[in-house]
Amino acid sequence: MREDKDLRVIVSIWDDNEMYIISADDVAKVYLYDCYDQYGQKFDEDEVGDIECEAIQYWDGCNNRSVIIGGVEEGAEYEYADDELENEILKEYSNIEAPEYKAGIAIVKGEKYYFSFSLYQKQNFCICEVSEKSPFDEEE
Repeated sequence: MREDKDLRVIVSIWDDNEMYIISADDVAKVYLYDCYDQYGQKFDEDEVGDIECEAIQYWDGCNNRSVIIGGVEEGAEYEYADDELENEILKEYSNIEAPEYKAGIAIVKGEKYYFSFSLYQKQNFCICEVSEKSPFDEEE
């Protein structure tokens, strides 16, 4: 699959298995008090101060949300994957076929990773979710 966007891979700080491919064009440098929590509430400026962070601001179908990228000190939930992992995932992603959606979801199997695409607004901050294939997955 070929994208003309500048793609990046982000990984959850709390779970190495939670990974997403995002468009770098969607990431902006903002103040933490301009970001939204999981309930659509802005962070309190008095509590967070003038901390700058990188974030993707989006609508999840119910609330404004922010995906904050960086370190824990910035309140981040995600960090950029290291170069080796990012290159491996993006190389495999560039070779997969376009997804066929069923009920708004599409899963494309690569050699080492699954690429999960969604038409639902809940995950419209990313291009797709990435998960590593298990050695126990059956080959087709």
